[in-house]
Amino acid sequence: MDHLAVQTPIPQDAWRVVGTVLGSYRENRREVEVTWEELVQVFEHWGYTARPATGATFKFKPRPGTRWPFPSESPRKEFSFHRPHGRVIPKKYYPTYRSILQRTLGWDANTFKVESEEEEIQRRLVEERMRREEEERNRREAQEKQEKGKKRGRVGRRNRH
Repeated sequence: MDHLAVQTPIPQDAWRVVGTVLGSYRENRREVEVTWEELVQVFEHWGYTARPATGATFKFKPRPGTRWPFPSESPRKEFSFHRPHGRVIPKKYYPTYRSILQRTLGWDANTFKVESEEEEIQRRLVEERMRREEEERNRREAQEKQEKGKKRGRVGRRNRH
């Protein structure tokens, strides 16, 4: 974890999934099972799309315009994982996934920690503010589009006479 000075706090559910894959999470000192759907869901929440590539390979690509929830030192790059045949990701896949995340995103077992209650409150406030800003931006864009449409209609009628 040389490029990130501080562990990044993440929600408990994401910590269980990503921490398990990275080898830093244990529940009552036992390894935890992670499903493919849980892994995809975490990355989709973090601004990635997961799409089939070839065979059982899935490509995870950052969506344009989404905010990366981590420090700017952590790059947003695309990467691929082999999807397991079953619902649960076999533990033997973890080292490969871990290696891919280390190589492409610079993540290791020390990159994340579970967020405290205070950090969760802060994250939720930021997410709510971002959601409101997004809604306001969408509302303004729709209003501008509507106004442009009205102007075009008036110009078109004038030119017909």
